[in-house]
Amino acid sequence: MRTNYNILTNVIHLLKNIEKVPSYNFLQKSKDRKALYNYIKNEYFNLKEYKELISSIKLKEEDVFEIIYILFKLFTDYKNTDKNKLLASKDLIVAASNIGFTWPDNKSCLNKIEEEFIELKNAIDKKNHTNIQEEIGDLIFTLHCYSNMNNYNFIEILDNANYKFKKRFQKLKELAKKEGLDINSLSLKDKEKLWNRAKKEDKLPK
Repeated sequence: MRTNYNILTNVIHLLKNIEKVPSYNFLQKSKDRKALYNYIKNEYFNLKEYKELISSIKLKEEDVFEIIYILFKLFTDYKNTDKNKLLASKDLIVAASNIGFTWPDNKSCLNKIEEEFIELKNAIDKKNHTNIQEEIGDLIFTLHCYSNMNNYNFIEILDNANYKFKKRFQKLKELAKKEGLDINSLSLKDKEKLWNRAKKEDKLPK
């Protein structure tokens, strides 16, 4: 730590050792975005306290950067919560497969994927929203199992899918702008055509 200020050292120590479990539990349980925003704001961004702290001591540039880095790291940890859930799923899958609780081959797993998809479709047809969410979870979990059976990185697969969609959607918007088209006013058929063109151009060699 590059500072002679005991108070700054204490602040950084506190930042490094924030009790994350209660916060994590709150994040898990809270479904109200406004409540979640207010919680984070009050818990970590009490600007009055920071202003009083900054006005009471003189900070070197490197000290400011260090504090910013630690805050950034804390929120990066929370940002990765969804990936941590996927890693938890992988741990469950591996633990089950280690004692033989898994499908004997890809075909068996694919049959289960088809079964879960049909169950999801039935739930959608019945408009049972609770069941729909449950079946989506079952389908995703089974797809994760299939990925694990074939040594695919499920998180990497999702990241790649997000990147691919983002890139193609950007291309779609560029095509629409170039041709003076309002995407919102296009028919479903015309949107599909524009999307297929974006996919085709995305696959062209640079």
